[in-house]
Amino acid sequence: MRRCISAAATARPSFWSKRPAPRSARAPCSNCATAAAPRSSWPIPTRGEWSFGAGTNFILKQGAVGSASNAKTKLFEVTDTGNAILTGTLTTGGTTCGGGCDAVFEPDYPLPSIADHAAQMRALGYLPNVGPTPEGAPFDLTDKLGRMLNELEHAHLYIAQQDARIARLEAQLATVLAGKD
Repeated sequence: MRRCISAAATARPSFWSKRPAPRSARAPCSNCATAAAPRSSWPIPTRGEWSFGAGTNFILKQGAVGSASNAKTKLFEVTDTGNAILTGTLTTGGTTCGGGCDAVFEPDYPLPSIADHAAQMRALGYLPNVGPTPEGAPFDLTDKLGRMLNELEHAHLYIAQQDARIARLEAQLATVLAGKD
């Protein structure tokens, strides 16, 4: 059954608190006999189409209203199994790195020794700044990603320390081996 684009655009998922006016209170759509909610009741400005229903995918497409569905660009989809598919990038409103993104590169940052960090990691059972991530439990992706970045920065500083130590040991070994000749 083909639905009016205006009526489809006013539909909202059940988790939105604002619901469209009852069909009897809507003005008739100029494209068909379907009553549509006034545009002012739509909380998100869109140049596309929202479509969803029980047992189907929730899809946001961009394109001219009334254009053939194959002429529209699919921007976002949530499948009926809960998978989210994005065609662009995902940008959040900000991150938290627990210890501060890039703060580890400041000269006064209290970077724990590799041994201390490893001991803390083993005692806790997870990376100290990332925190626990219980299997199957939800977590804040923005926060977790920022904390992972902080731990990655620690790891790269530790790699640089180890690289410098190896270079010193190799130089010492070369000196010892040169003295034997």
